[in-house]
Amino acid sequence: MMDMSYMRAWMLVKSMNSGLPLPLVETVRGGRQRGGAKLTKPGGRILRLYREIEAKSMAATHSTLRKFTRLLPS
Repeated sequence: MMDMSYMRAWMLVKSMNSGLPLPLVETVRGGRQRGGAKLTKPGGRILRLYREIEAKSMAATHSTLRKFTRLLPS
């Protein structure tokens, strides 16, 4: 679950697809039975690289983030 509205998700997909030379997501109109969306090959590669960046960033900043969260009220 992404914890965002359907409209927000579609607006983000549209923004990503229009902001790059290749679409990251293919969409098919048609409602629940016929419509949908899936990652393109470039979209899948970019998602894997983003997750790698995210994991490496979290690993590199783990101890500092722990210190930061201890300062926040519970």
